[in-house]
Formats: sequence, structure tokens, C-alpha cells
Amino acid sequence: FAYGPSRPNGPLTLRLFTNLEGGFAVEVEASPLLSPSGAEIPAGQVEYRLNGGPWIPLGPRVVLLTGTGPTGGYRSHTLEFRLILTGREAPGVYRGSLVFTLSRL
Repeated sequence: FAYGPSRPNGPLTLRLFTNLEGGFAVEVEASPLLSPSGAEIPAGQVEYRLNGGPWIPLGPRVVLLTGTGPTGGYRSHTLEFRLILTGREAPGVYRGSLVFTLSRL
């Protein structure tokens, strides 16, 4: 396998704030990556890591982190992505989307 860079280049900063008491979870839902020609790369070929931790397959939906509120201000987390290239992908530009959800536990 090879690992390809993603855009934007470099890590993203996820800033989190809640004033609610109790537990919370941050989830991310990922769509497959699609090219204009209709070629598809499954979301599971994208890996993420949070705050320099291990690389984990993104999959269609994952819990990024859990915690307890209130947070007492914004908490910053570093989120990085990489694409696993198997050699079976059609060449081209692929696009996908991520939806982040903060929910109570």
C-alpha cells in the first residue's frame, strides 16, 4: 500500500465547546470519495488520527472522541487524514464530504 496526501494539506484543528453537563461524543460520517467520471473510493480507505495517535480507518461513521462537559472553554484537537492507495484506483480527482456531530451520551 501507499499513502497519498489529502487536501487541505496538513492537519486540521477541531475546536470543541459545550456548556452542557454530562458526557458527549463527537462523531464523523464520511461519504465515499467520488470522481467526476463516477469512480469511487470507499470511505474506509481514508485513515485519520487524532492528536498524533494511531492511524484508524475512517469508515462510514466513527466516534472521534468522547468527553464530559461543560468544557470550560474551547478545546483544540489536531485531526489528520491520509488516503490508502491500493493501486486499483482510477486516476483522477476525488471528492467526498465529512459531517461532524456533537451529541449527548
